[in-house]
Amino acid sequence: MRWLALMMLGMVGCAGQPVAERGAAPDDPNRVTHELTGTRWALAELAGEAVSLGEQAREPFIALESPTPRVVGHAGCNRLTGGYTLMGEQVRFTSVATTRMYCEYMAVETGLLQALDAARRWRIEDDRLVLLDAQGTTVASFLARNL
Repeated sequence: MRWLALMMLGMVGCAGQPVAERGAAPDDPNRVTHELTGTRWALAELAGEAVSLGEQAREPFIALESPTPRVVGHAGCNRLTGGYTLMGEQVRFTSVATTRMYCEYMAVETGLLQALDAARRWRIEDDRLVLLDAQGTTVASFLARNL
């Protein structure tokens, strides 16, 4: 019974940690992949173009929550929230809404909202989330950050 309690404590201690990448060498502690849900995904690229905001700007990001399928984040100027559905590698963002403040980064915000609307598939490559449209073209990519 004592070994069962120790095993349970060990499992609890690992909750929320990145999972070792499939096929990675067991002695390579840097090879991890992140979970789609429970990770803060910072916007890195829109339609193949790097996203760079001023030093004072808040970093655009999304985070997919579960078990309630909800996406939250910051679009560059405004907070965003909405729903999502997943089916394997397919994703669909629904009813995404933002607050309505104006700032100098509205082009980034508009691009991010358009990318979420166009997204149909996803994949994770190491610490990068890639969203693709129906034709398989990358519409946005994000870098993993701790929540």
